[in-house]
Amino acid sequence: MKVLDLHGTKHHQVSVKVEDFILENQYHLPLKIITGNSTRMKVLCFEVIERHDFGYFVPSDNLGQIIVLTN
Repeated sequence: MKVLDLHGTKHHQVSVKVEDFILENQYHLPLKIITGNSTRMKVLCFEVIERHDFGYFVPSDNLGQIIVLTN
């Protein structure tokens, strides 16, 4: 599974990084995005994922990541 780790990424950079990552790897799903525990970081990721009609979930055993699924 391909992984994007957003630790150290500024909030204003998140949308572009996540969009590039999911579009470049859309044929290699599922994808993992590591957000850490930042609620703002997660919301920014959700907005991009939903804008491109991909599915996703947050694993209950690790709330600091998002798994991106097929659209």
